[in-house]
Amino acid sequence: MITKLEDAASADAAKQAFCDKELTQTKEEKEDKADDVKELHTKNEQASSKAAKLKEEVARLQSELSKITKSQAVLDRLRAKEKDIFEANKAKAEKGLAGTQMAIKVLKDYFSKHASGEDASEGAASSSIISLLEDIESKMNAHLSDLISDEETAVAEYNKITKENSVDKATKDQDLNYDEKMTKQLGKSIAELMSDEAMTEEELDAVLKYRAKIKQECIAKPET
Repeated sequence: MITKLEDAASADAAKQAFCDKELTQTKEEKEDKADDVKELHTKNEQASSKAAKLKEEVARLQSELSKITKSQAVLDRLRAKEKDIFEANKAKAEKGLAGTQMAIKVLKDYFSKHASGEDASEGAASSSIISLLEDIESKMNAHLSDLISDEETAVAEYNKITKENSVDKATKDQDLNYDEKMTKQLGKSIAELMSDEAMTEEELDAVLKYRAKIKQECIAKPET
């Protein structure tokens, strides 16, 4: 009888030790897993927020790059049109100037050959005609110089804006490439975090179920 009582007491002590050990261990595991789930969830939210901001930044950069490309295309068309107009006007001005210079030369040659037979009035008339043509020549030269100067200014302005667009585009292209790379990396990290969080939640559920089972077995219910 005494032996049976001792055996029962020993069994009860062993069960109590087992229960204490399992309840303590499952409590710690429950808290650890809960903390892990919370930490993974926070990291996932932070990564998702950063990914959303990167997505907006990528869209902004793509929009700005598109505007630069369209703006440069318009600028190229305008420059080509201005160049065509300049070359046409320059050719016309050079032709008119050459004609005037030829007329002056012809008249000077003619009047120099016939100067001995001219009276004073004829000499004055010839000088007046040549002076008029030379004045026209001077104005034509000035007009041609203005055309060339305006074209050089337009070319310089075009080159300046084109260079600015090129630098701006290169910078934005670099930023876009970096943001797209980071977006892919974040997408991979988010997928891994979601997987880790789901797996940890499953582990937490398993611990909670086991702990509930241990409680049911170990915690005595009041007798009714």
